[in-house]
Amino acid sequence: MIKLLRAPGGCPWDRVQTNESIKSNLIEEAYELADAIERADDDGMEEETGDVLLQAAFHAVIKDEQGAFNGTDAITRLVKKLIFRHSHIFGKDNAKNEGEALGVWEKNKMQEKHQSTFGESVLAVPKNFPACMRAQKVQKRAAKSGMDFLSPVSASESLSDEVAELLDALIADNKEAVLDEAGDVLFSAVNTCRLAGVDCEEALRASTQKFTDRFVKCEQLIIADGKDITDLNELELNVYWQKAKNELK
Repeated sequence: MIKLLRAPGGCPWDRVQTNESIKSNLIEEAYELADAIERADDDGMEEETGDVLLQAAFHAVIKDEQGAFNGTDAITRLVKKLIFRHSHIFGKDNAKNEGEALGVWEKNKMQEKHQSTFGESVLAVPKNFPACMRAQKVQKRAAKSGMDFLSPVSASESLSDEVAELLDALIADNKEAVLDEAGDVLFSAVNTCRLAGVDCEEALRASTQKFTDRFVKCEQLIIADGKDITDLNELELNVYWQKAKNELK
């Protein structure tokens, strides 16, 4: 279908697309599939799975036209990778549980990518990941070397230090230092949560949604009382905020 759409006489839009021009579409479709999964929407998952596959096929067709590789090449490479990384199934390695299986996978992955050091593994984390996700991935890979906090509690002590340094920068009104220390606070928060077994990207999205729900409810309560949210002071806003929290519990 994609080849037909890109052929002479096909769709003018499809014909002019490049890997670069459609790369954001793949990200959007992946997020839409993730959203359908979170909603437990099987019909939506069916549709969005197809959309993700469409984007992968689109990229493969463009590269096929350039003589780089085709869809069969990509799928064959994937199957070979799965076989190589599952050496506890198809090879001589053993894995008695989920943790051991993941360890085998990671070992084989480093070998496959010719990574001989942990630093190379850390550098391989894509820079265009969402910042929170990339921070957690970098920390997780670095931790495999043994360089890690003993517990989330010990990591939280570092977080407290970073918050204090951010406060100092704010008091000094040093904008450059504020930017630097703010990044350290966020990175340390991710470290603490990671060691506590939290998926930081999921946690932040959930917290953002919780704030969104409370803010909308808060404004609705204010409007219901015939007031304008922009006319209220901090104390009045806090009263409505607490009401919104209670109603949403």
